[in-house]
Amino acid sequence: LLSSRAPPPPGAETFVRVGHDTLVDASREARTGFPEVVFGEGKSAPQVARILQAMAEASPGAPAFATRVDPAKHAAVASLLPSAEYFPEARITAVNASAAP
Repeated sequence: LLSSRAPPPPGAETFVRVGHDTLVDASREARTGFPEVVFGEGKSAPQVARILQAMAEASPGAPAFATRVDPAKHAAVASLLPSAEYFPEARITAVNASAAP
């Protein structure tokens, strides 16, 4: 289904290290048609904020999403990353959500 997108040339894959324990696949959207998504459950608000910030910096203007985020965690993320928006029905915190297709 998504095979119409050409993969990046060999060696062009971009991974961004966030802290000592997180590696974000910044070239995933070019390969698959959908950007990397953060699984927010089990991560602290500062971790989610740092990862979303790194994703936004790696792909300026592109959407960055964290799933399974409860309202309290979103509030804590938003205090660290004011541009974060919350979609309560989906339990998603996003940056640059309006850029999503």
